[in-house]
Amino acid sequence: MKMKVRKLSSAMWSDVKSLDDSTALFYIMLHSIADDRGVVINNKVSLMASDIGHSNIRNADEMFECMVSNGLLQKYMVDEIEYYKVVNWDRNQGKIANPKYIYPDESGAIPVVSNQKAMSTEEKLLAQQDLVVAEFVWERVSTVKSRINKPNLNAWAKEIRILRESTGFSHGFIKNVFIWANSDDFWRMNILSTAKLKKHFETLVVKSELDPSSEYDLVTDYAAPIEQIIELFKKKFPSRGVPAVMGGMFEREIKQSWQFWMNKKARRTGEPFYSDSETGLDWWGRLFNYISQKTTLTQEEWFNILWVARKENLEKVVSGNYEIKKRA
Repeated sequence: MKMKVRKLSSAMWSDVKSLDDSTALFYIMLHSIADDRGVVINNKVSLMASDIGHSNIRNADEMFECMVSNGLLQKYMVDEIEYYKVVNWDRNQGKIANPKYIYPDESGAIPVVSNQKAMSTEEKLLAQQDLVVAEFVWERVSTVKSRINKPNLNAWAKEIRILRESTGFSHGFIKNVFIWANSDDFWRMNILSTAKLKKHFETLVVKSELDPSSEYDLVTDYAAPIEQIIELFKKKFPSRGVPAVMGGMFEREIKQSWQFWMNKKARRTGEPFYSDSETGLDWWGRLFNYISQKTTLTQEEWFNILWVARKENLEKVVSGNYEIKKRA
């Protein structure tokens, strides 16, 4: 789940009086990664993807239990997964106009919003990709276990959507995790649906990284000059800062972005955007100049190197989605 910019009530400060400083900060940050019902998942992969901080992830179990014991969170289990609901969510957050629920409630169902607004074009495209990944998973699963009925692929796509929104990872990343699992002698017999992929996603990410024989994009070193890209960003956006500990999630995202734009052909020339580190760093430098001078991104509080690293975000930038509109 990516962090959201939310306005919180001052009444929230009464909640944290009994907490130590680290847990109090963690509680406040949970309001930025919860779904619109105030529910979060205790999942290290999801927490890492939300950029919530390495030390918070390491001590998450202890801090979650502390907040439960202080009556700030309600803990419940669905399919052996721990969920936590902010008890004072409605008071702290206030009413959300068009709520979007990602996580299940205590009954195991994801609440349906009767007045859900129509999907945007971007959301429709993402939904299409959810279905493409679901179809890919089914195609692979059907070769592993032939005597299995064809599932409701829309339901499978829904699981992909939940996984994507709760972790913040791209379709490509999720697909590569599944490819690794589908090639592993043990996991290929256990990941036979997108629901199982979602349930075991954290374990699969860790296992795939520890597998020295893996040949898939998930762990392939794209030789992306990560440190140089970070330095270019810091030079162009010095006030934004860069977290001291990026972690493997950031590295994987930036490697995927680096490889994507290396392979993608420019519409005007028909040639790849760049072909090596030298031309690639030149392209990224010009990209940061463009962001700085011609887009509205620098006006957004959430804009940072972690946001830029994600391939799907850069696609929006390159497509001109954030370009400053010229006055008529």
